[in-house]
Amino acid sequence: MHNVMPSVGKPVYTLRSNICRSMLSFNPIKFLTLPIDIRKEVYFHLDGNFCGAHPCSIDILYTSNDVELPGKSGYKRSKKSKKLLKYMYPVFASYLNIFEYSPPLIEKWLEYAFWLRYDCLVLDCLKVNHLYDGTLIGALEWTYLDNELRLAYFNKASMLEVWYTFKEYKKWVIDGAAYNDHSLIKVDNIQIDIDNLTPELLDKCLTLLEQKDLFASIRELKFGQDEEVEGEKDVDASETVSGENFKVNSTVTNKKRSAATRSYADDGCVGAKQNQLTSVSVIRTVKSMELMKSLRKITVRGEMLYELLINFHGFRDNPGKTISYIVKRRINEIRLSRMDQISRTGLADFTRWDNLQTLVLSRIAYIDLNNIVLPKNFKSLTMKRISKIKWWNIEENILKELKLDRKTFKTLYIREDSSRFTKFLNLRQTEVKELDKSEINQITYFRCQALVWLSFQTLNHIKLQSVSEVCNNNIIVPRALFDSKRVEIYQCEKISEILVI
Repeated sequence: MHNVMPSVGKPVYTLRSNICRSMLSFNPIKFLTLPIDIRKEVYFHLDGNFCGAHPCSIDILYTSNDVELPGKSGYKRSKKSKKLLKYMYPVFASYLNIFEYSPPLIEKWLEYAFWLRYDCLVLDCLKVNHLYDGTLIGALEWTYLDNELRLAYFNKASMLEVWYTFKEYKKWVIDGAAYNDHSLIKVDNIQIDIDNLTPELLDKCLTLLEQKDLFASIRELKFGQDEEVEGEKDVDASETVSGENFKVNSTVTNKKRSAATRSYADDGCVGAKQNQLTSVSVIRTVKSMELMKSLRKITVRGEMLYELLINFHGFRDNPGKTISYIVKRRINEIRLSRMDQISRTGLADFTRWDNLQTLVLSRIAYIDLNNIVLPKNFKSLTMKRISKIKWWNIEENILKELKLDRKTFKTLYIREDSSRFTKFLNLRQTEVKELDKSEINQITYFRCQALVWLSFQTLNHIKLQSVSEVCNNNIIVPRALFDSKRVEIYQCEKISEILVI
């Protein structure tokens, strides 16, 4: 040890030695006897990465100007690696080919592949995740692997971590986690993500789910919008890894998981070609949705798919390829991400989703809340990582109703004691203000409250997280929601004040 690190000082060396000894003395049996709350916190910090074979976080693309990729020149494989690539890689090629930019990463993953799924800590993590309905590390996915239908877990980088057959998962995870008998159909953390399946694998997966009557186990569907590259064809897995030819240039030939940005006409209308739903995977999944009787949640990435599947612009151009009314009545949560705006073609109309209660909007450039129409049973709105938000025109409506100018109305604001709001507001940047009731009569105040609720309607929870800008900085919220901590604002440095009415 001293020969390896001759230049390390004594305090640092002692610290490293203590860490090494503590790692060597780790007792998994004792760890598994700890209370579930402690184990849950440990698994939470793993963030779904069960081993050292995982790609770097995609966040590095946003925080660094340079991204270092592993070099290929001079790279040599061991005999063990060559055998792994020859016999094991073809089995997992459909799930690993997007990581071919890093041959060492794939080789390391193959070393973990078969034994990791039996690890006691991994199984315990899945049990705890099951008890918390998939909120700990995320949902499991139906997939097709090695000629069999399986439940798999993918990390945030879409890398396959572990997989189990229906029988294995029920025996090792569900029966071990439950205090009484549970059937798999009651599990709330199973989904299908078409981004993690090629069209061929998705078709096989859906066919087997129908044959085995397991469609009822699906609670969430994820749709991703990708750009097709003309002239690009799939590369056979056996050719990709034969001998020393581990081609990096075949990367992303089977699947492309980049958030595509579609350009629209200058007039803001969706063109005729963009109204056509051409994705084989999306069409095949949509046609099977009526059989998914437990489906409650839909996630859509990309503006074109959002317009066609959620906002229903261009549905007449796609007969038989849109979500049916029966399915829409089952959905209570929709998540939308990675688009310029959700009201480009007019209103973002969610009233067709009768039982929608939760809407999550993330990584969207611009949101105009005045152009969003929500259903009557709607409850919760979350907006995170948004570049710019235009708040409801509440202030304009109040000024019109009271016949006041903006400057006079601002003088009616007084700062409120904010010591009780530290848990859900960034008080260093945000001031909480209210109308001075001594300056206006009670009837006028009630009229102002009515105008606020006219915009919020049945909404009883709103959350802002990492919002870069709010137009005119005129956020007005109802007193009832604010006092009950159902208005949450996190990491929004540009929001300087909130008016509570």
